[in-house]
Amino acid sequence: MFLRFVTERRTDHGSRREGFFQALYAARRDPETPGFVLDQLDEIRIWFDANLDEPARFNRGPARHRRHATPTALSWFRTDATAHLERAFALCAILRELGYPITVLKTDRPGFIVYEDAVQVVAEPFSDTPT
Repeated sequence: MFLRFVTERRTDHGSRREGFFQALYAARRDPETPGFVLDQLDEIRIWFDANLDEPARFNRGPARHRRHATPTALSWFRTDATAHLERAFALCAILRELGYPITVLKTDRPGFIVYEDAVQVVAEPFSDTPT
């Protein structure tokens, strides 16, 4: 099973929902976000920066075309990535308090996997994959 945390906002290049890190960045830019909450958001962001690898690819295309390709794959946490999920749910709680609705999607079929590590998979979704 895999989990993806999404906002209600749609991506520019499709009908998929943006991931919750986009809401974190929006909350950090919002002048109404209290300073102590910014500190909490930064603590979580810094932890993820240090403990979540950036995927090497976001599509199945050949390497020579990847740089110019529109990213089509979505990131999913593995359910056994407990430290990451603990912080993801903490981030969800903060974002919800700030008025950013976050939905947790669950699937055992994330799609065609284009990248994976011990914490996450990145996959181009199947037609029946929740996005």
